[in-house]
Amino acid sequence: MCWGYRPRDSRWTKVPFQPSGRAASPTNPATWSSFDAVMAAYRSGRFDGIGIALDGQK
Repeated sequence: MCWGYRPRDSRWTKVPFQPSGRAASPTNPATWSSFDAVMAAYRSGRFDGIGIALDGQK
């Protein structure tokens, strides 16, 4: 997933996003995207960074 800094309670917070700009959740695999999709969105300049979610599967 991608992330972007957003103001929350007078502080800046890292908020997770899908490459489409929709909300993402580190606990909901349905909102996760492929590494290639995330990197393409990050390189477009729309996001401040990328994140990795692990599902615990081997």
